[in-house]
Amino acid sequence: MAETKLTTQRACKLAGLHRDRFNEHVHADHYPCAPKTVPGRSRLFDANDLLALLLFRKLMDDGVDAKNAGEIACTVMEAARQAPSARCVAFVQPVLGSALAMPADELPDVSAWDDWLHNGCDIEKVTIFRVGKWRDQIAHQMDDDLLIVGDPSEG
Repeated sequence: MAETKLTTQRACKLAGLHRDRFNEHVHADHYPCAPKTVPGRSRLFDANDLLALLLFRKLMDDGVDAKNAGEIACTVMEAARQAPSARCVAFVQPVLGSALAMPADELPDVSAWDDWLHNGCDIEKVTIFRVGKWRDQIAHQMDDDLLIVGDPSEG
């Protein structure tokens, strides 16, 4: 059975984001991990793409500007994609340099943060995202969406 994917319209509806605003963010390079497409075709979102889109919307709802929300959402999504069984992903912001994300259980204990370096920089801030709960919600909503609309891969 093929992996379920949703069109932009259905993905944005599921994530609670207006499709036109989403497209504006993609074209402004605020959301760099949008699924690739070609003119005349809709983007197709898998469950990880939906996780990033949902997080992007949630971050903006919390007041994070679109450019930073996109960076965080895409970084967290890539870590979630690489660790499909992770229930929580840590977004680590170093004092200097670029942020990274990893399964939260791989993050060193807080007592070791003074000795932990990433590319020569130590931790300034960590935000934990409960991606496992979102994955469960996304899977349920995708199943419901398919029951209502039908699987687009079945012709």
